[in-house]
Amino acid sequence: MPRWLTSARRHPGILTVSSIYVLGLALVLLWPHHPDAGAGAVYAWILRRVPGLRPWCIDVALNVALFVPIGAILTLALRRRPLRVVGLAWAASLLVEIVQGTLLPGRTSSAVDVAANTIGAALGAVAVGLTRPRGARAPARSEPDASSRPRPHRDDAAVSDSDGFRAGEVAER
Repeated sequence: MPRWLTSARRHPGILTVSSIYVLGLALVLLWPHHPDAGAGAVYAWILRRVPGLRPWCIDVALNVALFVPIGAILTLALRRRPLRVVGLAWAASLLVEIVQGTLLPGRTSSAVDVAANTIGAALGAVAVGLTRPRGARAPARSEPDASSRPRPHRDDAAVSDSDGFRAGEVAER
């Protein structure tokens, strides 16, 4: 059984919250119209209070923030493999932008959104990495260490005599 599924069974609340977030994110990303279409008043309020800020900056910041939880969720699910997390986030974001640009006429696709989403996922992965206790090491995927391997009995050990024959071998000369 995958480690992330075992962990999810021990902490069902995390799986529930993550699932709700991912479903909500899918709704936002695949909604047929821009979800912020009616947010003009909010944008105007923000722009009046932050001099020099442009509307596209708000969009980029929202796209980054939208994917931070995805980066954290994927990092926990994939055993803290940040490069895989960033790659999956990039691929998912690219796929969403392609769908938005080709199948959803009320939406637009943007390479800036793909980059911002990927940066957000990377920030989520970094946040999970920073919360790991110092000195904690990721579980090794290689063979178990030497102390956990069974040691051969003295009788089973290969002992050579001066002629190069192992104990129990018969010389065929």
